[in-house]
Amino acid sequence: MRITEENFVSEMIAGNEKAIAYVIEHYGWIMKSVVKKHLYHLSHYQEDCMNDILLAVWQHIDRFNPDLNSFKNWLAGVSKYTALNYVRKYKRELEQEPLEAADLASGDITYEENVKDEVSIYFKQILECMKKEDQELFISLYIKEQSVQEISQATGMKKEVIYNRLSRAKSKVKKLFKI
Repeated sequence: MRITEENFVSEMIAGNEKAIAYVIEHYGWIMKSVVKKHLYHLSHYQEDCMNDILLAVWQHIDRFNPDLNSFKNWLAGVSKYTALNYVRKYKRELEQEPLEAADLASGDITYEENVKDEVSIYFKQILECMKKEDQELFISLYIKEQSVQEISQATGMKKEVIYNRLSRAKSKVKKLFKI
């Protein structure tokens, strides 16, 4: 039997594996978008999360009610909650991870300091792709937490110019780091 938009749900309920292939082909982009949004910094979990979403859809398709939601919305909800479960799982793993001195640069550095150092290195990489003036604006706004008004007064730049420079810098960062 040919799987179509009209029958893929009933075919999944009946156990037809071709129906899950249909979901992947026609609705996979929804799952992928949601997973990338919630697990963008946990790329090593993304594939497993996608598999778990498909398993959840397969096992719980009987809970889908077309009178309450479209399949797209239902799938997006399943995807979101599965991805959030992965985020929770990652946080639990971090909390339970034993602190070993060999993993740290020196025995005097705490785990939190080590994480801060990693974040600092990452932030420096981000700043290096910007022009010097944009770096200073970024630091003033996001590190020193100055207002745009304060930055405008200190630099003599109009607020609109500051917003434009920051917007271009953020776009460049997103493009380079695929954020």
